[in-house]
This record gives sequence, structure tokens and C-alpha cells, in this order.
Amino acid sequence: MIEVVLSHPAGGPDLALRLAPDRAGAAAGFDCFAIAVPDSVAIEALAARL
Repeated sequence: MIEVVLSHPAGGPDLALRLAPDRAGAAAGFDCFAIAVPDSVAIEALAARL
């Protein structure tokens, strides 16, 4: 498996990118990444920023 992990110096969750085709099939149909926001205004602001 090939893996790259990104960590922010101020903390928070890590972001890991992995090349693992044998494990990817098991995750099919699931959201592997999600961001929770309180309302539609916040999601629109986040989308504009990203």
C-alpha cells in the first residue's frame, strides 16, 4: 500500500491518501470524506471558499 498523510501544524484531523485497490472495493458506496455544516448558508460559504 502506498500512503501519503498530511497534518496541519496547528492540529486538527489528518488527511490520508492511500493507494489500496483491494481495500477500495469494500468502501464502494460509502462517503469516505464528509464535512458537517449547520445550515445552507454555511455550505454555500464553504463551497465558495473551496
